[in-house]
Amino acid sequence: LNFGPAYRRAMQTQQAEHFEAFYPAPLNKWLECHAYPSPNGVSVFFRDVTHRHRDQQALERSEERFRRMFARNPIGVVTGDSSGQLLDANEAFLRIIGRTSDELQAGRIRWDELTPPEHLPQDAKAIEEVRAQGVSSVYEKEYLRPDGTRVPVMLACTQFGGDTEELLAFVID
Repeated sequence: LNFGPAYRRAMQTQQAEHFEAFYPAPLNKWLECHAYPSPNGVSVFFRDVTHRHRDQQALERSEERFRRMFARNPIGVVTGDSSGQLLDANEAFLRIIGRTSDELQAGRIRWDELTPPEHLPQDAKAIEEVRAQGVSSVYEKEYLRPDGTRVPVMLACTQFGGDTEELLAFVID
């Protein structure tokens, strides 16, 4: 954004202009600008917001790295809640359980329905461990595929985000 046109627009329209823009050398900073029209021209107030922009870029890079790690991981990675709802899963996990991303997006996959009844107490114990310690022990169980076959898996869960009810699990076939 060129600063001059914004200042002229404020003078011509007699409306305040507010914007953020990068000011190149010699400043090399992001500035938050407020341009207020006045009878004699325009008054401009600046605030350096470079740190906020750098923090936002670092956050975006971190989120992108996490997304890539989640999606491309050869180990099944899944998020869900303690009630049984699956929230997100990578392709490796979907292959393990024989389901599709369309089914996941439609909300038609629940981990408690994938789990044979005899393994549900192990899941309940893992959830209690997560609530108490933030992470569960590694344990073994089975999942049911749509064709009725069972797949043995090893997994561990951890608290995901600030909510102890949202879980992140790593699952190995």
